[in-house]
Amino acid sequence: MEQLLQDIWGVLQYEDIWDLFIYIIFFMSLIMMMLIPDKNLQPTLLMSAVLLFTVIDKVRPETPSNVFFVPGFDDRGFGTFMIHIGMFVFPLIAGALVRGRTDKDKRALPLGILTGIIAGVYTLLFVLENNGIGIL
Repeated sequence: MEQLLQDIWGVLQYEDIWDLFIYIIFFMSLIMMMLIPDKNLQPTLLMSAVLLFTVIDKVRPETPSNVFFVPGFDDRGFGTFMIHIGMFVFPLIAGALVRGRTDKDKRALPLGILTGIIAGVYTLLFVLENNGIGIL
């Protein structure tokens, strides 16, 4: 049990700037899910997908030498790119899809836009960094 907890803590540790982006996107998506009013299934499912994408992006191995490596999910893989695009687009769509009668019900829209912008910056910087154009 202690070894399992140490392994989990090893995965969740903050190592570089990419982990900071992932944690910010995760917690902003979680807060946005709480702000979405009832009977809005599509935005809730989209934000659930963003939460899933952040978890997959955090726990995926960076190098192919790992036993649990999935082809296409390394730093330059197509699967990783699609996860990052999903983290960018889904909060924007979810914010636009939120229906509410009052202004209080529409509080998720600005947070969705902000989450999408942060995820877009993360996607752009990650792609540039891993293709040899180092910005960070």
